Amino acid sequence: MKLVYTKSHGRKIKKGDLVKIGDRVLTTDGDPIEVVGLLQPASPASSGKVIVKFLDDIKAGLSGIYTFYVSVIDAEWIEREDRYSEPVLRNCSETFVE
Repeated sequence: MKLVYTKSHGRKIKKGDLVKIGDRVLTTDGDPIEVVGLLQPASPASSGKVIVKFLDDIKAGLSGIYTFYVSVIDAEWIEREDRYSEPVLRNCSETFVE
C-alpha cells in the first residue's frame, strides 16, 4: 500500500509522487504543513490519515501536531490489498444455452 499525491504541490512534488515524512505541502485550505506521520487505513472503507504539523506560526502554536484525512493534502492510498476483490464464481453446475 502506498500513499500518493493526487495533484501537484509546487515544483518539487508532482501528481503521483509518494507522500514522504518531511514533505512540505499546502492543505486544501491553503495552510502550509509538514508531513510527520502516516496512518494506514484500518478497514477497506477507511481512507487512512496523515499526521502533520502546521508551519504557520499562529496555527503551529495551538498544539503543534494534527491528524487529518489524507484528502486534506490531496492524497490517496494506492495498491490497497484490503480492497482487492476476488471474482464471484457462479455455480459450475449451471448450463448456459444460447
